[in-house]
Amino acid sequence: MKALILRYLFALTLCLSFSASTASAKTLCAGLTVDCGSTPEATFDQQGRLWLVNVHQGFLYVQYSDDLAQSFSKAIKVNDSAERIESKGDSRPQIAVDSAGRLFISWVQKTEGKYAGRVRFTRSLDQGKSFEQVRTINRDVGLIGHRFVRMQLDAEGNILLAWLDKRDRVAAKKKGLEYRGTALYSVRSYDHGERFSANQNLADHSCECCRLASAVDDDGGMYVFWRMIFDKNTRDHALLYLPKNQTVQPLVRATYDQWQIDACPHHGPDMDYMNGKLHLTWFSQGEAHSGLMYAAYDIKSKQFSTTQSVDASPQASHPQIASNGQQLFQVWKRFNGENTVVLSRVSIDQGQSWSQDKRLTQTAGSSDHPLLIRNKNKVFLSWLSSDEGYQLLALED
Repeated sequence: MKALILRYLFALTLCLSFSASTASAKTLCAGLTVDCGSTPEATFDQQGRLWLVNVHQGFLYVQYSDDLAQSFSKAIKVNDSAERIESKGDSRPQIAVDSAGRLFISWVQKTEGKYAGRVRFTRSLDQGKSFEQVRTINRDVGLIGHRFVRMQLDAEGNILLAWLDKRDRVAAKKKGLEYRGTALYSVRSYDHGERFSANQNLADHSCECCRLASAVDDDGGMYVFWRMIFDKNTRDHALLYLPKNQTVQPLVRATYDQWQIDACPHHGPDMDYMNGKLHLTWFSQGEAHSGLMYAAYDIKSKQFSTTQSVDASPQASHPQIASNGQQLFQVWKRFNGENTVVLSRVSIDQGQSWSQDKRLTQTAGSSDHPLLIRNKNKVFLSWLSSDEGYQLLALED
């Protein structure tokens, strides 16, 4: 157990030093460019235009590129007034574009109080030229945690916002009751962000500080994959299905790593859907499994595949997974003592076997988490490092 704790603390130190404090790529920016902000989040629209949002000095800025990040448009300010915006690693702004070109932005505004925040949202109906007045989505107004927001669109442009929320923990403690962790909350919009449903508690006892993952199936149903607290303090993962316009299904325990730790990993999972299966990847330092892991979930049979080890090195972190409809790609980063290296692998048989690991890029400086985004039938690595700036790299088999 002592060895596992030391291994986890070493990995956590690396994660924090190389990604939680992601800074601008240039100390002196010649005007506002994509390299000047922090934690850039990117997506492609249906025409293949790359959209990117990042944070700079209390404002969110949106830019686009029509040449795969070789050049970018002028940055457009999203919020009218500066505010404290969470933009560190697992807690970062979200961006999505629907088929009509409407842009949606969501983020967490830091507020007074320890680990406190509000879920914020705005949209643009003129392809990013202007944005509507910013709205707060969480209806609970206490200066408590409403954080780690995740935004997901289905094929029709319906929006899911999910986040970690402490309102039920606060209420329980006022009654003298024990409450482990926090709750998973959500809202949905079926009119392109004009209105949202009431705040809904999806699950109690979530881990407090890890990024959420989400995916959409062929029927427009949405899945959420996130770290839970099982038993007294087992930090494993759960999977939850939200059918389109239907009642939320009971959660399913997705991992059995048996990670017993009373701490915040700051290390959320990732997930993608392909051909009837959910493909899951995550970090753990459990007694049963340790390192970066992978498994698949067959939606029809409701069965999980055998858990596979992706990278057992304590310096490996923040795995991502994405498909192009035929292949699966995984990326993650690993510190080798001198550089942070982004590694990749590909599967052509629904995750049953994988290619040899391939080095995509590296940096000697600080860096953000590696992210995967999809443009039609191609998958790209989206990554910011302090020395090299923003990179967009196509993944090949």
